[in-house]
Amino acid sequence: MRVFIAINLPKETKSYLEDLILELEKNNQQHKIKWVETKNLHLTLNFIEEIQNSDLQLLIDDLKKNITFTEFTLSLNRLGLFPNNQAPRVIKVDLVDSENKLAEIKNNLNQILKKHNIETDERPFSPHITLGRIKWGMGLIDLMANSSKIAFQIKSIDIMKSELTPRGPIYSKIHSITSA
Repeated sequence: MRVFIAINLPKETKSYLEDLILELEKNNQQHKIKWVETKNLHLTLNFIEEIQNSDLQLLIDDLKKNITFTEFTLSLNRLGLFPNNQAPRVIKVDLVDSENKLAEIKNNLNQILKKHNIETDERPFSPHITLGRIKWGMGLIDLMANSSKIAFQIKSIDIMKSELTPRGPIYSKIHSITSA
């Protein structure tokens, strides 16, 4: 099964991002962009390509024992493009972790995943929320939108199942690790 580890966003944050996406969509009609559905907006900590149910249960047990954190705050920051402005593939909003708790969680998570022989991304972690994936277009992407530095609380880390369908991915929560 396809699985990823994520931080799901509060309803108010998703609603704000939905409005932001609508504004970006209006400003970028000359591009073919697959916008992320509001219900699917999240911060990915690690994507696991395929995992067997028995291995997944062992991983969940290990995560429950070894991932501990207290509630913390993340803030939406600036809009950006990935990998760069010249050949963008993704429209994203960067996140600020002023308490630096997210980096600590990500490092701990990577160590646990490696122990289970699960591949991790070794590049420096750059927390962001994907808003849209650029398929093609003409000219520059217009990121002029009314964005604010909205803060939100992180109370859980979720293990999510990802099912690919012709209409787009369907995400469902398998397990949550909640803050202490």
